[in-house]
Amino acid sequence: MINILIPLGGKSSFFDSHEFPYPKPLIEIHNKTMIQLVIENFSGLTGKKFIFVVNKADCDTHHLDDILSLLTDNQCEIVKLSGETKGAACSALMAIEHIDSQMQLIIDDAPNVDIPQVWTDPVALASVLDNLLSNAVKYSPPGKRVWLNIFPDETGVVCSVRDEGPGLSREDQGQLFQRGAKLTPRPTAGELSTGYGLAVAKEWIEKLGGTIWCESELGRGACFSFRVPVYREDLHGADPTVRSAYWNSDRPA
Repeated sequence: MINILIPLGGKSSFFDSHEFPYPKPLIEIHNKTMIQLVIENFSGLTGKKFIFVVNKADCDTHHLDDILSLLTDNQCEIVKLSGETKGAACSALMAIEHIDSQMQLIIDDAPNVDIPQVWTDPVALASVLDNLLSNAVKYSPPGKRVWLNIFPDETGVVCSVRDEGPGLSREDQGQLFQRGAKLTPRPTAGELSTGYGLAVAKEWIEKLGGTIWCESELGRGACFSFRVPVYREDLHGADPTVRSAYWNSDRPA
């Protein structure tokens, strides 16, 4: 049996409270709420118990507790707090009485770091990220997991997508980001692969002043990452959003 602790009681660094006044786990991405996507990420694990640490106000006003119970078929414990938590360690302490010490514990949490504003085109960035996530799912066997991580480094903000797929050989890695490249791994459900998606993604990221790369070992999955520059008004002007005409030509697929 596995405990899966998911902290949902803290502030979000990514979503403005005025624009998103409802609980952040209920924000939709591709017609699914974020918490639904998180729960589905663990669908391949058997013998699991979810432990959610939530804000009591979200339960009182938006019935978050009822939604979590419904999404997990009542296979969960819900810890309601009157105040905000300060990260995963704090949440684990608040939920300690619900955690079976004889079970493995997984804590699914976003890093408690501030992400600076970046200079980018949201259309291009969304398309690149969609391509990387689609590839991670397309080349991973059923029941495997995909991780999305965003963090700042010395020169910009990095976004990485890591999977538990077959990984890439040195020969395949040498062909990455080339138009029409046909790699050894094949989509697990027979999906179409044109060999152009990563090449176009590389072109777009480089036009935005960024870089894109892959880290992989054969049999150990792959991690695709890209870095985009932090917005600087003295360098980029008053508007951090790039408006471009790239989208009249190719799009990652």
